[in-house]
Amino acid sequence: MLFGCALVSSWILAVLGTSRLGRALDALERGLEFMEDRVMDINLDGVLGTRLVEEQLSAFLEFEPLEMKEIFSRLVTLRDKARHVSNMGSENVRRNDPDYSAAIGHVMEPSRKLLWHGSRSVDSSLVQHPVPCALSAFNETDSDQCLQEIVGRGSEPMSPCRMSDRCVEGMSAPRQQGYILTHQVLYWQMLQMHDCVKEVSDSLQISLCSNVLRDAERIAQARYPRAHRDLFMEQIGLCGIWGFRDVHRSEWLNTILSWQQSSGCFNDRVKWHCVDDLRPDAAFRVKRKEKVLKDGCLSHKTTVALLAITANIRFEVEQNSSN
Repeated sequence: MLFGCALVSSWILAVLGTSRLGRALDALERGLEFMEDRVMDINLDGVLGTRLVEEQLSAFLEFEPLEMKEIFSRLVTLRDKARHVSNMGSENVRRNDPDYSAAIGHVMEPSRKLLWHGSRSVDSSLVQHPVPCALSAFNETDSDQCLQEIVGRGSEPMSPCRMSDRCVEGMSAPRQQGYILTHQVLYWQMLQMHDCVKEVSDSLQISLCSNVLRDAERIAQARYPRAHRDLFMEQIGLCGIWGFRDVHRSEWLNTILSWQQSSGCFNDRVKWHCVDDLRPDAAFRVKRKEKVLKDGCLSHKTTVALLAITANIRFEVEQNSSN
């Protein structure tokens, strides 16, 4: 009987090794190992990304243990590695960038609760035509200040949960696109994770991610311009946290996996700029102070890629289970 179990386990491992799920797990492992090797150099964005990966893996293990049973032990290992990177990375960020850490460093800390939602679909009837880029300039400082209200400054207790009218209105504004839209999603998710609100209405979640999917499809239709790949992966990762299975598409996952370097990182330093008429390989510039790691690898881009891969692991498992 034990011999038979060993054969079954070997067969499962062999199948995983060649499947899309297996390749996604391998990619996540390589990416986390890369971040672990560069933990002295990653920035706050990178730590937030690995923390989200850690907590999503924890949520998989807690809320879908039966579905995840074939890869349960591997998910535990990956979760623990992501936690180690997050904890070590946060210490280094505080040491290397004390001023920025004092302002918003609490975003690197573990959340008060795991964020989980059952799989669901977006609603195409809620898709809106976005305001022109000229009227929708992404402002990283405003976004950081709104997150700071939630988590508190470094000198404050964790999670004071302030919600100014300015932030609530801005983070609920309709017809947004690009990073403004994904940061709206992140804002409401942070409120949930830090237990600041009892719930975020399903209607708001569905509306936001229906329009995030609109943007992701636009990027895919333009053949993934290099300047928009970071945004594309952020869109998949964040709406995956809310359980929107529409971000899980085999072509999209295969494409993301193809962007990973052999070292485990994601590079290609072409900065984003909002573009109304998106075309293939439109190389515009402007987005957050990205941290360039060894070999030209990018901290933010690598961690949003790992978050997107993590979301796809969940949906791959659920799809395989339903089949």
